[in-house]
Amino acid sequence: MHGVEFSVLLHRALEARVRELQEAAASEGGFSDPQVVHRARVACRRLRTVMGLLEEAAYPHLKSHIKALHDFTKDLGVVRDLDVQIAALAQLHADASQPLHQAVLEHVLEIVTRRRQRRLEALNPKPPGFTKLLKVKYLPNPFEGPSVALSAWGHLHPCITEALTHVASSQGQEDIKGLHESRIQVKRLRDTLEALAPAFPTEPTGFLLELRAMQTALGDHHDQAALEALLGKHRDQLAEAVRPILSASLTEVLDAVIQARHQAFERFCALDGPWDAAEFSARIQALLGVNAA
Repeated sequence: MHGVEFSVLLHRALEARVRELQEAAASEGGFSDPQVVHRARVACRRLRTVMGLLEEAAYPHLKSHIKALHDFTKDLGVVRDLDVQIAALAQLHADASQPLHQAVLEHVLEIVTRRRQRRLEALNPKPPGFTKLLKVKYLPNPFEGPSVALSAWGHLHPCITEALTHVASSQGQEDIKGLHESRIQVKRLRDTLEALAPAFPTEPTGFLLELRAMQTALGDHHDQAALEALLGKHRDQLAEAVRPILSASLTEVLDAVIQARHQAFERFCALDGPWDAAEFSARIQALLGVNAA
């Protein structure tokens, strides 16, 4: 059971992230605007992180709220992924110097844009409501549970171990699936650290900046890998449809994307860190003022 101070800390984080999602979803333009989709998806992710830290006993129907948010985030994520691909394809088209490259990219852009519109039409325009979730009926006895710092460490330690152990094993070997999993885990660690920042005597700014740099590098790699998969699929479809000129042209574009993916991986490997889970954990403990033993 969480102590009362830590429970209040989490509840305040919950309120802030519910408000963040509501404001993002109510933005002008709605989900037709790719920036609104991006803001709402980030807000969903941050909210899910906090909801995963709550005590189920204090929040009736917490699991159903988590499931509703998970489903909404998943649907929103599909639209966001298409937005990223559309932007990348548009940039490739703008940079293309050969008419054939431009033509085949226009072909793919039309298909992906139609797919985005269909997904948008199927998307619920409003996120799940969390009014009942925020009306917590009680908090635990203030004399129960560990200190705020120890409670924060108890949640951070497994996140650090999961994220950085996996990241370290990814360095030096470009495993696309493994790097994508690392990206998700690093985002979860960063979101958890942001949610628990009030438990620290001073803001853990340096840790957050390190994780943000790693998340950005992994995100760049993921975007290029996803674009590569998309173009490879359409290249194969053009070949099967016996359109050899467009297929060959798309192969040339695909080669450039593969090169960009390799370069993104090199940038990821060139980061100073954090790579070592034990070292990062020790630094977090020192700032929190707790002893893992």
